[in-house]
Amino acid sequence: MSSTISTLGTQSGMDLKSVIDAMVSNYKSTLETSVTTQKKLMEVQISGISTLKSSVSTFSDKVSKLLDDDSYTPVSVSRETTDSEGNELKSYPYGISAKSGASAGRYDISVLQTAKSTEFSSKIASDSSAYKADSDGNLVTDKDSTLTFTKGTGDDAKTFTVSVKAGSSVDDVRKAINDASGNFGISANYVRGNDGAYNLSIQSDSTGASNEVSITGDIAILGMDESKGSSDSIKQHAQDAKINVNGTEISSDTNTFDKQVSGVTITAYEESAKNDDGSHATVHSEITRDYSSVTSTVSAMFSGLNELSASCEKLGKRDTYTNGVSNYDGGDLAGSSITQNLPIALKNVILKSDNLPKLLEYGVTMAKDGTFSLDSSKFQKALKEDYTGVTNAFKELGNQMNASLKTYTRTGGILDTYQNSSKSQLDSYEKRLEQYDERVSAYENTLTARFSKLDKLVSTWNGYSSSLTSIFKQLQNSGD
Repeated sequence: MSSTISTLGTQSGMDLKSVIDAMVSNYKSTLETSVTTQKKLMEVQISGISTLKSSVSTFSDKVSKLLDDDSYTPVSVSRETTDSEGNELKSYPYGISAKSGASAGRYDISVLQTAKSTEFSSKIASDSSAYKADSDGNLVTDKDSTLTFTKGTGDDAKTFTVSVKAGSSVDDVRKAINDASGNFGISANYVRGNDGAYNLSIQSDSTGASNEVSITGDIAILGMDESKGSSDSIKQHAQDAKINVNGTEISSDTNTFDKQVSGVTITAYEESAKNDDGSHATVHSEITRDYSSVTSTVSAMFSGLNELSASCEKLGKRDTYTNGVSNYDGGDLAGSSITQNLPIALKNVILKSDNLPKLLEYGVTMAKDGTFSLDSSKFQKALKEDYTGVTNAFKELGNQMNASLKTYTRTGGILDTYQNSSKSQLDSYEKRLEQYDERVSAYENTLTARFSKLDKLVSTWNGYSSSLTSIFKQLQNSGD
């Protein structure tokens, strides 16, 4: 058809293509203008719903904090800067932190000793019985050897074995230990001094007295005296950490005391300074309720409600008019009942007769513009007087808020239904536009066919006209 359109008018001499283009453009505009406008409005509406859902989600998170028990059990931890002897502390011998649900308490703590792991120290020199010099003068083992490392005792003991071939260097022995299958945290290293001797250090990463390590077998290749056993080469025995809390001594196989003191984790850093009588100085710590954290959680919920209400107002604002002409300054959900009903439903939860008196007593206020706020001083005073009663009241408020929100946020709820309906409407507009494209194409084909006939007809009549004109001229000339 395009070739037909491009040749239209060549016979009649008329610009029929421009006529068809104008008619098709006018027809297409007539069909599509209304639907295109509706489609753009629906796209704006869908964008507005997404914005609303995001605002609701943000507020919902703040409401969830009211339902979280951890929001009502925060505590703050403090340590004095001097010990029990009045000495200024350059560093703290321990760290302390409170767990979720910790209650207020006072603790006088001293670190009696920190947890340590087993460490062996030995020396391998040129005259070591288990070594000989190779052809290059390097120390190598003189026979195949076996070492067995054992951690702990009894049923809980762990072991691994190291095989060392004859002719192995000290570094080969070190690597064999470190790379051994089943190694439970043993590392071997050496420092070679100016005298050529290897100062060997073997360390375990497991602290606690129950994790003492022993080495059996051909320990001479480690520079140890086999007649005395590996214990003779222990530089540091494994030991438990010990602390004293309020007069009670407690132990741990690590430097962390996580279960021995309710609601508290204590970590030993270093042994506490000693008093003149040889006892360890204590450092005082206190755990107190963090009322400011609870206040922030509750206040954030009211601020979130104000922000959600403002978002709804902005989204639902209708266009204003000047001299009957729209200023197009409305929100993406202009006139939507959801933007009005949602904040009203949430505010009504607060204004319910059984909630409001208590909330007002606890410091909740409402301004003339409908926004809510929390009087921090009044709220914290109420917390100190009746912590359980106040926190239970706001948990219940959170439950009621959450129930009201779920009407909108649940799968298949009001917001989902609104969004799905809008998307379905948008799809229908897009399908209509596709159908219009087909109608416009058919209309263009019809016009082309008709104007093609017209082009031929005009061309034919032009031919007739030319012939008659020629005949009349001949007759006129013959009469003269």
